[in-house]
Amino acid sequence: MADPLTGKIQSFSVPFPPALLSPNDRSHWAKKNKAKKAYQQAVWAMMKEQKVRRMLDDSITLEMTFYPPANYRYDDDNLVARMKYGRDTIASVIGVDDNVFRQAQPVISKAEPPHGRVQITLRPAIVNIEHRGIVT
Repeated sequence: MADPLTGKIQSFSVPFPPALLSPNDRSHWAKKNKAKKAYQQAVWAMMKEQKVRRMLDDSITLEMTFYPPANYRYDDDNLVARMKYGRDTIASVIGVDDNVFRQAQPVISKAEPPHGRVQITLRPAIVNIEHRGIVT
């Protein structure tokens, strides 16, 4: 396995979260739980396929750009809430606790039928720059 990253930006795609994961959805808890587990497995598989690496940073800005499956009017805070289980999976794969994430303003872009996707960018909040000598 490759060495963990520190101070490096990573960008990758995950599946668009299903409507069942919306806080506004009133489906039976067992149906929602099945959708949650399926979504977590799909996120994990896509991240492994794209070779997303572990990170050692203490603070990471999480940027999400949503490419929905259709041109409906989506509510940005609802989309972020739908991504809760995806966010947990992302944290698990990169080897951090999700409390290190700092949420950037989500972006809703044009539709990408038929399934849509979410473009995730992980940016370390502080980047260490090595220098020698005196900086004035």
